[in-house]
Amino acid sequence: MKAQWIVDTPQRVAQLEDATPSALYAASATSDALPGLHFVTLTKRGVDKGTAIVRVCASLGFDPTDCAAVGDSSGDLPMLEAVGHPFVMGNASPALQTRFPTLPHIDDHGILKLFEG
Repeated sequence: MKAQWIVDTPQRVAQLEDATPSALYAASATSDALPGLHFVTLTKRGVDKGTAIVRVCASLGFDPTDCAAVGDSSGDLPMLEAVGHPFVMGNASPALQTRFPTLPHIDDHGILKLFEG
């Protein structure tokens, strides 16, 4: 279960993040398709894309370190940290691009680079 707010300024994002109780995890993201809007998602701490991928891998008999994941927002960070082969899209924030191998922009079909070689 999650709650999500769509807000129009980085200041409102900061207000929501600052007001988030410590038992919850807040992630914010933007979308090239909806410029100027910010999406703030709250989930229970410990329930995120990272814990989901670990559970799915366990149920299928895979080690997450043998898996890849592709993300483009701060909400993807737990997932990227959980796998052995994390990648981010070229439209990801500079902080994510600095930390993880970066594929071309999503508009340039950047994920195809993973399958080309």
